[in-house]
Amino acid sequence: MAGLVFLILFYNSYNFHYFILFLLVLLYLLIAFIFNLSNSSFIIFFPVIGVLFSINIIKYPLYLNYIFWGTLLHIILGIFLVFSSYLSEMNNFVHPLYDKGVPFLHAPKGFTSTVQTFTTLCVLCLLIYYYKLDNGIKYRFGKTIYLLISLAIVFTFNRNYLVVLFIIYFFKEKRFFYFLLSCLFAIYITFFDFFNKLILNTSTLSSRGRLLEAFREAFFERANIFQYTLGHGNNIVDQSIAIHTYYKTGYIENGLSVLIFTYGGLGFLIYICLITFLIYKVYKKNGLFYAFVCGYIFFIAQQFTHEFFSTSFYLMLSFFIYLSTNSNVKENNSVSLT
Repeated sequence: MAGLVFLILFYNSYNFHYFILFLLVLLYLLIAFIFNLSNSSFIIFFPVIGVLFSINIIKYPLYLNYIFWGTLLHIILGIFLVFSSYLSEMNNFVHPLYDKGVPFLHAPKGFTSTVQTFTTLCVLCLLIYYYKLDNGIKYRFGKTIYLLISLAIVFTFNRNYLVVLFIIYFFKEKRFFYFLLSCLFAIYITFFDFFNKLILNTSTLSSRGRLLEAFREAFFERANIFQYTLGHGNNIVDQSIAIHTYYKTGYIENGLSVLIFTYGGLGFLIYICLITFLIYKVYKKNGLFYAFVCGYIFFIAQQFTHEFFSTSFYLMLSFFIYLSTNSNVKENNSVSLT
């Protein structure tokens, strides 16, 4: 991603005002890095590269096609690897759901590091599919593609993005949404105990609360005024604090908490303002559906995990930035799979 950013900067002239803004952001992060030098990490600069990528990649007309076909291929391989893990033996590209109490179920990771990031790519692919459809662009074998992406999201058993899938169905496939809701209710009644263990399992929610113990102590009890304002210069709580918590880890599971800890109250406020503005722009250009999904992904979904230091987050961000600058205008085009 960093290499792509430098190539884009090399081949494109830059707006002077954007360049000044970029320098101010770098100065902000550099100050936070220097003042927390003993615990600082260069990872705090990664979002700058991610945002530059997201803003600049949308200049290329074929961007959505590249992302769509790339993620679709990844999804197909992910589904294949899940089935192969059942038929032959476990592989490194799936995750057995032992943390949800059902280790006999396998969720795809594909070539990403976690199930969460793989699911993000699945949802991104589905959103691009619908955006193309809304603009009159139909794919050959479109229904098959749509079913493959939906199945991949279901196979992840990721409650966070299963909600997104239901939101998509509610807006785009209302009849199927109500039919699916009826089927799920009937299945839930039939397999009550199993679904309580898988879907309504509160152990993962309580574990996320315990994962915030180190954050609460480091930020609310030990931080100084500078750290409250500009952050700690790192996205992980120091081990000297984390060692006294239940899980003895400084990893922060909650996305909004990691923003506050890493970039301080000022950085968190900037994130809230920019995403709110993005949602508004998406709504003005492409309507309620995409704006609602945008709000859920960047505000609600980040309460249960975070991807601020993963490329998947910036691929998703680039799509919504694209929507904020391009209106949903139908075209009489058709795209063949071949």
